Amino acid sequence: MTMVDQLVASDSSVPSSLSWPLDPPQAVPTPNVLKLGRSSPSNPMAVETSCTSDAQKVVAVLPDFKYSEALAQEDVFQVISCQLTGLSTQTTEAKAAIQTDMEAARQQVQQAEAALEQVKESQRQGVSQLEVKVNTLIETQEQLQAAKDEKKKVKNENHDDILMGEKLREAKSKNVAIDEGAFCCLLNGSWTSTEERKEKLATLKEYLQEIGTEKTLVAAADGLMTKQEVRGDFDKMAIDSITEELRAKLKQVEEKLAERAPAERAVQAELLGLAALVDICQQKATAAEEQHKQVEVAVKGYAAEMKTCKQQLAKHSKELQGLTKKMETEENKAKTLEEASAALNRLVDAAKAAVEKAMEAAKEAAEEKEKEAAKAEAKAEASEAVAATAEATEDLEPPAKRICTEEAKEAKLESQVASPARVRISIG
Repeated sequence: MTMVDQLVASDSSVPSSLSWPLDPPQAVPTPNVLKLGRSSPSNPMAVETSCTSDAQKVVAVLPDFKYSEALAQEDVFQVISCQLTGLSTQTTEAKAAIQTDMEAARQQVQQAEAALEQVKESQRQGVSQLEVKVNTLIETQEQLQAAKDEKKKVKNENHDDILMGEKLREAKSKNVAIDEGAFCCLLNGSWTSTEERKEKLATLKEYLQEIGTEKTLVAAADGLMTKQEVRGDFDKMAIDSITEELRAKLKQVEEKLAERAPAERAVQAELLGLAALVDICQQKATAAEEQHKQVEVAVKGYAAEMKTCKQQLAKHSKELQGLTKKMETEENKAKTLEEASAALNRLVDAAKAAVEKAMEAAKEAAEEKEKEAAKAEAKAEASEAVAATAEATEDLEPPAKRICTEEAKEAKLESQVASPARVRISIG
């Protein structure tokens, strides 16, 4: 039995050999941590993680694999290596078979593409008869778009003027509504409730502030909350001023509207003309599109044949895609096998390193044991020498001196027990 076998046999946690095949594991086996002894690296967790990762790579292709230091044995390594080689051979054969099928599938795809292109060419010859209608349709659509663009351009160019006219008309409508509504109600005292009176006054004051009325006049509008018969001169003067403000604002708006009226009428006339042109172009484009559709029906006889050709092309393309995926799968298997083989080599190196570390640790333990035995023997010899010297001098000394000498020797012996060399020097 070699020293490696002895070390492996002495460790009950490491089997002396691998039994193959093993029972299928319930989960991915976790490899035994390498026992590196006292001289283990400064980061044992890194060693454990590396071995775990490598073992998992082997398990990925050989589910029954379990790591142990028995991998240091050449016969165990060869058994696993042969299995990996066999799987690699199977993968190579599978790739060759798939490659043959892929070449046949590519040929079928090329034939389907050629048939489809022939049908497309026949269809293009029939569609050529539609050129006149298509050109007409395009022309009418361009005319329609040009009319729409021109109408949009005119609206954009006069956008600010149109918007200003709309605002002026809104301002006029609001002025009339305030004058005939809230102001008239307060002026005549025709409100029906306190809430309505407050609401009308708030509306009037808000509008007066909006048109830039002086704050004092806006505040004086509170006089409208009283009935006509109890209003004083100040209230009446305030009412007259408010009336004047409303009339002045209305006059100002009407003057601006009158000033802008000719230009607005010209823009409106242009927009109406463009709108009519858009309608005419839309009718022409619709008619051209309808005629185009009628002619197009004649060339739709190719549609069924085109559909069949496309289906055949899709079928063969799908087959080729499936074969391509199979090839990718086999290539991934080959890559996984390569990684597993490399990982196995690393695990073998790790197992050998672990056995070597165990041998070094055993050697160090034996040396340490020999040193301890030598120390114990030296200690015993020192004790015997001290005892012999004491017996030799005991009979020659007086009793009193003997007692003192014995006490001194006992103290000296206690100090020399830990060092046999010192005992020898003392005796000499």
